[in-house]
Amino acid sequence: MKEIEKTLNHEGGYVSDPNDAGGETKYGISKRAYPKLNIKRLTRAQAAEIFKQDYFDAVGAEKFSYAPFRWKLFDIAVNMGVSKAMEFLSQVNHPDTASGVLELMDQQIKRYAAIVAADPAKVKFIKGWVARGLDRGDDLIEHKQHV
Repeated sequence: MKEIEKTLNHEGGYVSDPNDAGGETKYGISKRAYPKLNIKRLTRAQAAEIFKQDYFDAVGAEKFSYAPFRWKLFDIAVNMGVSKAMEFLSQVNHPDTASGVLELMDQQIKRYAAIVAADPAKVKFIKGWVARGLDRGDDLIEHKQHV
């Protein structure tokens, strides 16, 4: 699934940063959220399964036909939690559209700013967070070739 692959590419490999509330993390799967998992040994395929069941399905992403919107909602769920993604969704005026993606992006970036304002030690994460927030998912749009 291309949305899951895209988010896996955002997440990267194993890290254990004391300033990261999730603790030990690999492919965006944290020890805090999954305390029984061996995070160091987690495979990309296992992470993809977790993403599908616990995030993509949990936010009902499959019901949206516009791939960038579907991905942005799912990606926010992975990065900020399902409840935050659903909160953001409830505030979107134009779901399943390019405008809806921009609305989600706005909420996402504001949330990152609030996190750093509340805990300045997290400023080291802001560049990556904002880059993620600014990704509209345009690469997920299928372009038809004219022959």
